[in-house]
Amino acid sequence: MQESPFLAIAFFLLALFFASAGHAGASGYLAVMSLAGVAPETLRPTALVINILVAAVALWRYKAAGCLSWRLLLPFVVASIPCAFVGGMLTLPNQVFHWTLGVVRVSAIFS
Repeated sequence: MQESPFLAIAFFLLALFFASAGHAGASGYLAVMSLAGVAPETLRPTALVINILVAAVALWRYKAAGCLSWRLLLPFVVASIPCAFVGGMLTLPNQVFHWTLGVVRVSAIFS
């Protein structure tokens, strides 16, 4: 795959910037892979794996810094599991997926 160096550098930079703000950055990985022409069937699991790794590192760092409240985190973790399952079950046509991803990314910039 010719995009591999581009994707590796982009993923690293996205992970660095998103994790510094307390996010794992899945939407950024999806956008970069989408621009690189990666198939939607590959986008989702790849972004999920990278997102889990970055979130785990961020969680570890926040805990080490004493900034983690398990009491506040637990409801989000419990709610995210069934929501992720339902979201994973959805199948969208490629064009709808790309437009939805674009709208979400642009709205995130302005929020």
